[in-house]
Amino acid sequence: MIKSYFIKNIIIRILSKILQKNIFLLSKIINFNNRNKNFQILELGKKNLKIFNNYRYKIKIPIVHTGIKPLLFLEKKNLLTNSQKSFLKDAIGEKTIEKSIEEIISFGNKVCKNFEKFFFYESLIDVKSPPKIKLSVLENNKIINNFQNLNTNQINFCNKKIKKKLKLNDKILEIGYSTGGHSLIAFERMGFKVSGIDNFYDGNFKPNILDHIKISEQIKNNVNFIEGDISKINLEDKFDLIYSTSVLEHISDVETSLKNMYNLLNSGGSIFHNYNPYFSFNGGHALGTGDAPFMHLRLNIDEYNEYIKLYRPHEAKIAIKWLKNSMNKEINQKKLKKLLLSSGFKIIYFQSNNFNSFNFDIDKKIYDECIKNYKFLELEDLLGHSVSFIATKL
Repeated sequence: MIKSYFIKNIIIRILSKILQKNIFLLSKIINFNNRNKNFQILELGKKNLKIFNNYRYKIKIPIVHTGIKPLLFLEKKNLLTNSQKSFLKDAIGEKTIEKSIEEIISFGNKVCKNFEKFFFYESLIDVKSPPKIKLSVLENNKIINNFQNLNTNQINFCNKKIKKKLKLNDKILEIGYSTGGHSLIAFERMGFKVSGIDNFYDGNFKPNILDHIKISEQIKNNVNFIEGDISKINLEDKFDLIYSTSVLEHISDVETSLKNMYNLLNSGGSIFHNYNPYFSFNGGHALGTGDAPFMHLRLNIDEYNEYIKLYRPHEAKIAIKWLKNSMNKEINQKKLKKLLLSSGFKIIYFQSNNFNSFNFDIDKKIYDECIKNYKFLELEDLLGHSVSFIATKL
């Protein structure tokens, strides 16, 4: 398991370098951008974009914050009637949510009340929010076990890079636990003393029912869950490792956050982060992914917001809020490296994973349109859909 993890990282590194050097040639040969004839030409400002009917949903359907998730959960358990399945299909649509979020939530509440054991009771009373799925102890333990396997590989990889072994009872701070804190509990089961910090996207998407509290009622643990901002928090504890996955792209003040992480580390401590940058093909995440390759970058943010208002009316309010408040649109890889060094860190490992079939859509025209709006970008910023780095406190 550990050996295959290291081999996978080596292969990713080699393929990423090949793709970065040859992307324009490969895009011409493979021609992914023209493989689907189901498109229309849309004039947006001075740009003509091919808008595809199925591009966005091939990347990710926006099931969170739209009321779709609990209905999909029941559909997978084959518990929906034909008419309820029909409603769900119509609501999801082909490339955007086709019913108002209020209507979906209202419908979902009525349906989910027939299956109370799968949902938290309080969420079935709150008619303004989607029902909250309640996983069993067995299901939560399964997720924790999966994280334990992943985190073991991550710790071993980190140990090899920093040439120093994290020991039992060393302190880990993980940034981000809004989906339940399974990873934090996994770290604790591995023998570490664990704290977590989350501010729920600067408070803009804080749910009424917090998953980590409900899971902690089911599965006893000693994780210290802290609600706060990593750029501002001042803690008495010092840590041996600060870790995150898919979080850094949501931090608005990365510079101050890195400086604070440095101060929160013990001497010789490390940070290990993996994130999905805004500038990648799926960087807008489900709510912010366009209907054409790199659309969220080829249009400036005002143009993109107007597009969303016109063509995604049911998602517009929440999607525009998401893009404005929850996505960092300023830090590219080059700037991140500079900030790490200026904060006092020594960069031990920095890897951009460039290999993904959606990257073959990049041609010179798309690249130039992206650079026009975000002049600080480089090609690797568009290719790097997953960026990992390890840095140590000097």
